[in-house]
Amino acid sequence: MALFRSRFATRIGLLLLGFRLLRALLQARKARRARALVVLLALSWPASAAAQHSPRIADTTELGVELRFSDEVITFAGLIQAPLAVETDVRGGFGIGNPDDGDSEVFLTGGLRHLLTEGRGRFPLAVALDGQLDLLFLDDTRVLITAGPSFGGEVGRARALTPFVQPLFVFSDDGRDSDTEIGLRGGADYEITETVEFRGRLLLDGDTELTAGLWFEF
Repeated sequence: MALFRSRFATRIGLLLLGFRLLRALLQARKARRARALVVLLALSWPASAAAQHSPRIADTTELGVELRFSDEVITFAGLIQAPLAVETDVRGGFGIGNPDDGDSEVFLTGGLRHLLTEGRGRFPLAVALDGQLDLLFLDDTRVLITAGPSFGGEVGRARALTPFVQPLFVFSDDGRDSDTEIGLRGGADYEITETVEFRGRLLLDGDTELTAGLWFEF
């Protein structure tokens, strides 16, 4: 009888030990899954939160100053750019132009840009649809409209340089004559610091226009 009780107690002890081992294994597996999930989230979150778009879509308010040099006029402008909706930003500003054949002109400028696709896979370039309206005021009102898709992507180890190229539809009207052309704009954005960026571009549409700007994020 004593021997039976001893064997029974031994079996019960082995069963309890086996149960405890099984529970420990299940808890260890759950812990590994939880750690894997945490690691996965940690790896994927920065990639989405820190993603930058090219052509660049503003994710915060930016203020900038620009100089434009063209065959007919030199302009200086103050600008503001800000996000409008998902993958969309809007910009506007005003400045003074000094044409070769007349007095200084006041002008207004505004634009809208929407990201169509990010660069990934076999097509590494991001694509955005961009449009801009410029109004110059003096004796006559001059209108300039440019619109077209923009293709670009970040390059370099620090990914601070973003070159782009943009085929353009160009419409101009000075109150007497209007003209429609196909143009090409190319340039690059360069991040000097996390909050300061230099932007340069060249527009070819029958005339030549060179623009240089300095932008500050807030």
